[in-house]
Amino acid sequence: MADEEFMFGDLFATVRVQDLPASREVVAVERQENGTWRVCGSAIANTDGIAELGIEGSKTSRVYAFAIDHWGEPFTPNRTVAYGDIIRPSVFLGWLYRVTAPGTLPDEEPVWWNSTPGMPRPVGSAMAQAEMYFQPIAHGPVDIEWGEEPPAPDLPTIIGEFFQGGYYIGDIEDQGQMYKVLVAPIEADVYGLQWKTTNTATPGTDSLTDGWSNTWSMNSAAHPAAAHCLDYRGGGHDDWYMPARDELNLFWLNIAPSKTQAPDFMTGGPQALNTSQYYWASTQYSTTTARLQRFSDGSQNTASKSITNRRVRPVRRLPFKI
Repeated sequence: MADEEFMFGDLFATVRVQDLPASREVVAVERQENGTWRVCGSAIANTDGIAELGIEGSKTSRVYAFAIDHWGEPFTPNRTVAYGDIIRPSVFLGWLYRVTAPGTLPDEEPVWWNSTPGMPRPVGSAMAQAEMYFQPIAHGPVDIEWGEEPPAPDLPTIIGEFFQGGYYIGDIEDQGQMYKVLVAPIEADVYGLQWKTTNTATPGTDSLTDGWSNTWSMNSAAHPAAAHCLDYRGGGHDDWYMPARDELNLFWLNIAPSKTQAPDFMTGGPQALNTSQYYWASTQYSTTTARLQRFSDGSQNTASKSITNRRVRPVRRLPFKI
């Protein structure tokens, strides 16, 4: 089907697990007239189980929707796991184990337990919470509200507004494209991670505005701060990264405790930035140093990549047109 033949519509879905609302990724697929299948939309249901999917497809196709319960990765001895990772026992009995604190799995597979709500247990040096696995079931054909034009995206406009797993902190231009920048909640604001474990150059980390590209150039164990950002899964999203210099400066411009009008980020607020320590940017300054910024006074500086007395907080961004 050529792109110009697509129609655009909306699908409203409700996800319930054991008769309770649940947040799950919802995927819509269409059965085309020629018998082939294609994904035509997806969204993540909120905590009330409500998902609104933008559908792009043919009015003559049949559309089916299903909620995904991720299967996770099989237990592997001594594997490093991050927050949000899902572990699947080698003998599967209906339970998966979501990592609530990062660490390393043990040499031998533990004796797995079934659900104890709110009670994570140690698995090696990590902590994990038992979750029941539910096999995805498709529903359909479902009704689509069709239109001829794609809907305008619903994007945040108020500094400090919570949206898709993060808080809106301003806009940035990168190579002619405008982006809405979201900062992760305070749970992802961490101290003590190195920019790099050695004071050596990292190619591809010189951008002042493209933290996404910088961070993916640091996708290795040699870059602990970047790894933390890439591993973060706030709001169910996997596109978090370490902000570039100009993206980090949005912290100072719009959510610094002494300047902001956003209540959650004011001094003493639940999302307030630390003002006594510098935060890493993903922008390299030299072979041995990287850029950073402090939010008591907005000072931008550089420091040795291998020091640990610095903070990092992930961001993600959403493209838009003016």
